[in-house]
Amino acid sequence: MASPVEDATGGSPASQGPGGLRERALLRAARHGDVALLASLADTLPDTPLKHLVLARVAAGSLRADIANEHVAEFLGAGDRSDLPEAYGILADINLAVGNYDAADDAAQQRLHWLRELSADHEDLQDAAVMASITTQLRDAPAQRVAAHAPVADSYARDKVGLARMGILVNGGAQEAVLDTGANISVLSASAAKRLGVDVRPGAASVGTSSRSAIQTNVAVARSLSIGGVTIENVAFLVLDDSQLELPVPGGYRIDAIVGFPVFRALERVRFRKDGGFVIEPGADRREAPAPQNMWLSGSDLFVDATVNGIDVAMHLDSGASASSLSSRFAAEHPDIVSGLARSIQGVAGAGGSTTRGVVLWPDVTVTVDGTSVELPKIAVTVEESGETASQVKGVLGGDVLNAHASWTIDFRSMRVELTPEAGR
Repeated sequence: MASPVEDATGGSPASQGPGGLRERALLRAARHGDVALLASLADTLPDTPLKHLVLARVAAGSLRADIANEHVAEFLGAGDRSDLPEAYGILADINLAVGNYDAADDAAQQRLHWLRELSADHEDLQDAAVMASITTQLRDAPAQRVAAHAPVADSYARDKVGLARMGILVNGGAQEAVLDTGANISVLSASAAKRLGVDVRPGAASVGTSSRSAIQTNVAVARSLSIGGVTIENVAFLVLDDSQLELPVPGGYRIDAIVGFPVFRALERVRFRKDGGFVIEPGADRREAPAPQNMWLSGSDLFVDATVNGIDVAMHLDSGASASSLSSRFAAEHPDIVSGLARSIQGVAGAGGSTTRGVVLWPDVTVTVDGTSVELPKIAVTVEESGETASQVKGVLGGDVLNAHASWTIDFRSMRVELTPEAGR
């Protein structure tokens, strides 16, 4: 079956589709994590206004906000009206990611306006509305910044469902938090937010979850967050009702705080050791990195270049997922893999509730990242899910792969994920 890029262009990704079809197909794929594919083909594209959007998305995926903003500005001077939602979407994504909240909100509102003007489909409108509701709440918030940087050795422990938790300070108050690279913004329960005295912004926002298309939330800003000897000021949080952070686990289970992507970005380079060590290290300059970039940003979601049984897959880096998985998008592109495999129902729990999806178990799978491989006895591939929770990413890289190594590291200066095999492997 053809890939999304092939479907849109009438040929292979390397062929040139008419009227910018190729560029638009690549940009759609990049929105769902395939930024590496976009980067690899960017030089083959003709010099048209759309190429500026391609280069802007690649720069945003590499956390290079200035370059992304410059290319979008070039496009806005000459580009097609129909591509304005893409242009403003890139601006909203990268400026929110780096904490330029007013610019992010301006762009998010423009994106929503043009999607309505162009009668876009419901899914795109919903995504844009969620983004715009968050940026509105953050618009006049002060930018996050590192106030003190004196890293010390710290540690985390795994809880009853396998998530990594460690103690942090929020506004000087002690709080246990889940460390979750899959969270594109940090989270507090309503009771924790009240106890810790965070500044809850007026109004409400919406946020998408793994188990529900969108739930209502408030946005808050903490004066400070301290973790591993580093203190960060003006940290944004989503504040959810306590009940939305209670998961259906025997004996009860609740999360009161989640440390997400913006905090990890501020730390620059973090090593998670299998023995529970949490180490903040100096980031590596891109020019001195031991290997090419293999981590990309799409919106505020992190993606890693991976192969699954030799198939290239951009996998969402999610330390909050106990197991890696593949989505219905992957299944649709590789029907030969899922054909004939027995189907079963799998529960999915997350903020806001739980749902189910139909999956098959693909046996004997090798996942390779950063030149190291992990053999999994099976991996779940979603083949059927509700429209409200349908995943747009191709796969999730979870704890079964990450924690099979002596350590794994995320580095936002070199934009790399590095896996350190255990001795003897």
